[in-house]
Amino acid sequence: MSNINKIKRGLIIVCIVLLIGLVAFILIRNATNMIIRNQQEKDYDKIVENKKLYKSHTSYDGIFSIKAPSTWSEVKEKKSLNANAVIELKNEIRNAYLVAVVTNKLDVTDTFEIFKSDVFTQKQTHYGITISEYKDVVIDGKNAQYIEFYNTNEDSINTYIRSYAIETENYYVQIMIWTLKSNENLVQQEFNNIMESFKEI
Repeated sequence: MSNINKIKRGLIIVCIVLLIGLVAFILIRNATNMIIRNQQEKDYDKIVENKKLYKSHTSYDGIFSIKAPSTWSEVKEKKSLNANAVIELKNEIRNAYLVAVVTNKLDVTDTFEIFKSDVFTQKQTHYGITISEYKDVVIDGKNAQYIEFYNTNEDSINTYIRSYAIETENYYVQIMIWTLKSNENLVQQEFNNIMESFKEI
C-alpha cells in the first residue's frame, strides 16, 4: 500500500471518529437539556401548586390586589401594556401577561350584564372571533365569566388568551391574561389560581 493510500485511509478514520464524537456530543447535550427542562417544569409546577409562594400585587390606585406565583412580576413601565390599566403583570418564563382595567359603578348606569356583554362584544369585534362558550367562575365572592380564544399578532406569534368580566363591590373589571399558544395546557391551573385571588381591597 502506498503512503498516499495510507494517509487517505488515516484521514477517513479520523473523520469517522470525529463524526461519531460529534453525534455523541449532540445526543448527550440534547439528553442533558431535556433533563434540565423536565426538572425546571417540575420546579415550576411546585411553585404554581404552593399558593404560599404566591406574591400579592396591589393595583396602581391601591384598590385591588391579585396574587401570582413568584415567577410573575409587575411591569416596570406603568401603563405600557394598556393606557387604562390598574394592574400589569408579566411572567418572562412563560411569556405570559396580565392586564386589569376597571370602571367605577358610580360612573355608569350599566348593569353588570350590559357591561359583560359589551366587554365580550368588543373582543369579538377587535379580534375577529366568534365566541362559542362562556365559562363561569367565582371571583371576589361574585359570579364572573370569561372566554378563551386565540390570536395571531402582527409578528405572526400565536397566543392563547382569556378575557374576564368581573363585578366587585364597587367596580366592574375586565382582565386579560395571555401566553404563547404552546403554553395553553401548562398554564390552566396557574391562570385559575391567579384569577381566583383577585379582589377589591
